[in-house]
Amino acid sequence: MHLRKFPKLRMPAGLLEAYARPPRSPDDCIFAQTTTCVSADFERQIAPCQFGGNPDCSNCGCIASAGLKAVGRHRLPGGVAVGAVFERSLALGRRVRRVRSYLAS
Repeated sequence: MHLRKFPKLRMPAGLLEAYARPPRSPDDCIFAQTTTCVSADFERQIAPCQFGGNPDCSNCGCIASAGLKAVGRHRLPGGVAVGAVFERSLALGRRVRRVRSYLAS
């Protein structure tokens, strides 16, 4: 369908689907959750994603966001979605960070 409507647009169907349904917010974006962006002078962190401030995720055109969303939907042997592995890993990392912060204080 997409090739008939946009014959010069060539992307895997999963990536096109990710663009058609972007994350609702940076909290739902695997790329925003797994990267830290900084300004060109390395003086400031850019948050909540690479677009900073209050991004309009409904119009996201970020290839990294779409690509990681497409990857996140893939299923591993046993049926576990790659995105679920990302989410568990991030949750564990946050807990470890809190414990380290507590122990350092």
